[in-house]
Amino acid sequence: MKTPSDLSVNSGRPGELSTKKPTEPSRSKLSADLSPAPSLSSGGRLGRRVLTNTRERFRQQNVNGAFAELRNLLPTHPPDRRLSKNDILRRALRYIHFLQRLLELQTETAKS
Repeated sequence: MKTPSDLSVNSGRPGELSTKKPTEPSRSKLSADLSPAPSLSSGGRLGRRVLTNTRERFRQQNVNGAFAELRNLLPTHPPDRRLSKNDILRRALRYIHFLQRLLELQTETAKS
């Protein structure tokens, strides 16, 4: 007995049913279906734009998170002072140089 899932519309004649099961697409055809198709329609461009915006938003959140972590490692007064990204980088460089000099002084005094 044929079930409704075994029946498909025959592409040869409209309205005619076929008992042939549809074949599964090959792996290469599946990967081609998943790749972005070059579409000139506004819907295709819109979809790519949304994807690009999402990727950029995620990248920017990662960059901001890294700056926040770096900011938490820097000594500032007052501790909750808001710093620009430029200030964070400049202060991080100064702090690294300060720590290098401190380490050099400690090794020199340890040798003496």
